[in-house]
Amino acid sequence: ITVSGNSKFSNLPPEGKVKSYPSIIEQSLKLKIMKEMISINGGVWNKEISDKHKEEMFDILDKELLR
Repeated sequence: ITVSGNSKFSNLPPEGKVKSYPSIIEQSLKLKIMKEMISINGGVWNKEISDKHKEEMFDILDKELLR
């Protein structure tokens, strides 16, 4: 994700990021997964989804470290 793209995101909730900046979402695996999780959860981002997203990100990083 570019610096300018990141700065556009800083104050938006995840749902707003997905709706407002779809092209930026496509620049990041983390954001693509966030978008998918929001979609599966009926367009809602909450603490439970946030925790699942965090765990998925850690799992991806752990797998990469073990390569």
